[in-house]
Amino acid sequence: MKTINKRNLFCEIIFSIFLIACSRESLITPKDEIESNILGLVFTSDYVNGELRWFDIKTDSLSPNKITLAQDSRVIVQGTQVFVLERFGADNLVRLEPSKLDQEDASVLYQSSLEEGSNPTDLVALDSQTAWLGLEGSASLLKINTAVSAKGKTLKTVDLSKYTVSGNTSPNLIKLSLKGDTLLALLQRLDMYQATLPGLIVLLDANEGTILDTIPLKTKNPTSFAWIEDVLWVSTQGVYNDVYGCDSDSLRGIESIDFEKKKSTVKFYGKNLGGGVSSFTVDQKSKKIYASILGVDGGYSLAKIDLETNKISILDEIEDTSGFLYWDTNSNLLFVGDRSYEKAKLWGYDDSSFFEIKGDDVLPPYNMAVISFE
Repeated sequence: MKTINKRNLFCEIIFSIFLIACSRESLITPKDEIESNILGLVFTSDYVNGELRWFDIKTDSLSPNKITLAQDSRVIVQGTQVFVLERFGADNLVRLEPSKLDQEDASVLYQSSLEEGSNPTDLVALDSQTAWLGLEGSASLLKINTAVSAKGKTLKTVDLSKYTVSGNTSPNLIKLSLKGDTLLALLQRLDMYQATLPGLIVLLDANEGTILDTIPLKTKNPTSFAWIEDVLWVSTQGVYNDVYGCDSDSLRGIESIDFEKKKSTVKFYGKNLGGGVSSFTVDQKSKKIYASILGVDGGYSLAKIDLETNKISILDEIEDTSGFLYWDTNSNLLFVGDRSYEKAKLWGYDDSSFFEIKGDDVLPPYNMAVISFE
């Protein structure tokens, strides 16, 4: 399996792109070639090599096929479009044709280079041809054309440099979200990778990119955010201690945002969770949060938080939850990337027990997305 290269791909895909370019933007439903209507896409990495794997969400085994990508990449699904952000050291935007994943390199619609060091971190689509692209290594937020013919061409650039800590090049945008006509950008605001200021949410007009307002967080180093009904939940990790763990204190945790009042409140502190929140995912229907907790000693644990009762439960079956947590609303399953040394695994959880998603020669799981074909 060779690494994606535009020069190598040109002859292989130009003819197929020519034939279907006019119909690509309608977001085809690939039932003819991928039989499953719900597909889990898992990016795996050992920090040297990166591979995209996939599986039928109703089964417990990964496809033997794979697509080679940069070792630090993130897979993102928007509607029936699949994107891969090749991050540190690569700085590329890749779009895949999900119906052709089993044909490996032939599934690559385009791989477009971004500014060196821009480190793309998130993408949210406005429609089938327009999206906002967040960059962690740059102070620019990009509005892009995601059409096959445009290959991610920049349509507009929003300057976020005023939120950058003095002497740094970026406000460290790590997550984007859409709420109606408002685009939300989550900023870590690090000083040379150290969290010195509380996190910040910037609100922008989703169409024009005009900055509307900001919501300051109570704690430092935010890692993600997600909606449950009209409440925005934000996870924060805080600063590292001397052993690169997170102290169990009130300086980190999970915050709740009153969107109308633009006010944040810490609902669950690190002292109750056992450390800082390195990542989280939400079950919107059952109003539960699943959080990966980085503890005092640098180890990871999995916490389940019931928002209706405020009960925190520790699920100790998984040794290392540093890979990812992903809640799939289609199957009502939690997926966990376990990066345990020499025994990394992908797990599923049905709210009562864990089960392994098996595969041959699988690199440690790094992040995940799910695509649903109607």
